[in-house]
Amino acid sequence: MAMMAAKWRGRCRVCGCVLPQGAQIEWTKDTGARHVSAEACAEALASPATTELPLRGPGEEVPEDRARIERLLLGHPWRVAKSMPTIPHEYTLRRLWQNDGDFIWCVDHIRSVGYEQRFGGRIFVYYDIGEHQYFATDGNVRGPAGARTTVNLINRAALRAVSSPAVRRRPCP
Repeated sequence: MAMMAAKWRGRCRVCGCVLPQGAQIEWTKDTGARHVSAEACAEALASPATTELPLRGPGEEVPEDRARIERLLLGHPWRVAKSMPTIPHEYTLRRLWQNDGDFIWCVDHIRSVGYEQRFGGRIFVYYDIGEHQYFATDGNVRGPAGARTTVNLINRAALRAVSSPAVRRRPCP
């Protein structure tokens, strides 16, 4: 079991309360995240504010950035994800981008101005362009020279396949 800061917001597997991003947690690959102690779980349960956090809506975006991300994402090849036929989506691989800085910028932009939405028990950050939602996998997109990065693709799915318009929050065009 590793003690670490939460990389993203999640839920304690013991008490079910929200673990805010940056909170100290215990984590294992097999069982996931939990508060660092029984006392921390009890404290979280006693505080109603920690049982649910509102989902973040889209952030402010300048037109130049919107044009840039559209150009970059729409200009790359997309592959159908065959390993998940019940969750239809496509992906573009980082290693196929000529400019790694453009890939990193796209991931950062999606994360900074996208909107949060639940999917499969987790919260993801989505960004809409046309009829698709774009989302990056969780993890580190940059690191020191020679360090392993864990974000190696960007996904996209048809808007209808991921959510209903009544729930979805769309960024301004």
